[in-house]
Amino acid sequence: MTHIDTICQFVDTILDEFSMTKKKNRVDFYKYFQCENIDRKTINEYASTKMYVVIDLLEEVNGALDGDALLSEAYAHFKKSELKEFKILLDRFVSDVEKYQKFYV
Repeated sequence: MTHIDTICQFVDTILDEFSMTKKKNRVDFYKYFQCENIDRKTINEYASTKMYVVIDLLEEVNGALDGDALLSEAYAHFKKSELKEFKILLDRFVSDVEKYQKFYV
């Protein structure tokens, strides 16, 4: 399994866990990248080829929060407060990936 696969699997696990429990998750993605010894090539490749999945999900959550009828219906199983927590989790992931990329500049 490549480091990119490891990141994808970790992210999927965190997102699935939140979707099922709807509980705050304070995982430190930056620290995770460090512990897994993710190098510059890997984090840049992940950001350019795989991170769109999280960004697309974040856009959907934002749309649901903004009242888009279709997205609101798709995310109706979440309370508004849970959707906000989901947004925070996704934002933190994107931010930590970007911060980790800058670490290797």
